[in-house]
Amino acid sequence: SDGRLLAYEAGYEPVRWVEASAEWAYPGLAEVYRRAIVQVAVDEGDAYLIDVFRVKGGAQHDWALHGSADHDSTATVDVPLARYGGNLLPGVKVRYPLGEADRGEAEGRNPSYAFFQNVSRGEVEHGLTLTFEVSDSPVGARTHLPGQPGAEVFLGDAMSFRRAEENDALLDEVRMPIVLLRRSGVAPLTSRFAAVHEPYEGGPFLDDVMLETAGEDGEAVVFTARHSDFTDRIIHCGTPCRATSDGLDFRGVLGFIRERAGRPEAMGLWGGTELRWAGWTLTCQGIYEAEVTGTLSGSAGDDVLI
Repeated sequence: SDGRLLAYEAGYEPVRWVEASAEWAYPGLAEVYRRAIVQVAVDEGDAYLIDVFRVKGGAQHDWALHGSADHDSTATVDVPLARYGGNLLPGVKVRYPLGEADRGEAEGRNPSYAFFQNVSRGEVEHGLTLTFEVSDSPVGARTHLPGQPGAEVFLGDAMSFRRAEENDALLDEVRMPIVLLRRSGVAPLTSRFAAVHEPYEGGPFLDDVMLETAGEDGEAVVFTARHSDFTDRIIHCGTPCRATSDGLDFRGVLGFIRERAGRPEAMGLWGGTELRWAGWTLTCQGIYEAEVTGTLSGSAGDDVLI
């Protein structure tokens, strides 16, 4: 595997999260390439996801999200769009692959971009909200991307291999919407794509989503999500850090506060020592570190309990 599991938490029902890195996917180019996904339960029927993707290296960073691969669906974004081209490589001569072992050609560019087709483009100034809706269904998903000034957004469609069921003749007929957010700059470019994904049935349930940065060099991201009578605050750092913001004092990797009428209903802290908010304090013993020096295996004849 080219990936590395950094965190995994499945035992705390209100907040479950996983984080991994894969700098080896771009050897010699990516200094940071890591993503955290945090599932926050709202009630028995609803939950939302915090999605933080940190990357450093290269001069162009693309963050993509596609709609349903199983059903007809549509995608919309809340910024003005203009026609961009037939694919994401306008003006480039493309030879599409002829089989699994053939990568194709695109005048030195990545030919995979040519599969992103019927493209419109817009510019982000004060954040972006995109919505996927499944046709003839109350099911949809709304994604909030606060900030990202100066980024480009592309909306188009791509082949849905799942719906084609390995029948190549159907690939041009079964499509799914896809959205791509792009940041460009001087190498080594540093980006942080921070999103909230809100799947729903019948209609969205989050009333408001905000994002701010805190800590040294803005290392921490602080999400605020309001739903019903509750306000959630989720703090995430790439590595243990200290963040202070609006009555909040946090030392750790991940923190969670759910409050109603100014009182905390739940608090959580991972990879740290302290979380303070509005006069309430949660403490932990920090991170334990150890080195694995050996393993035992029952199948190899070792005396172990299974």
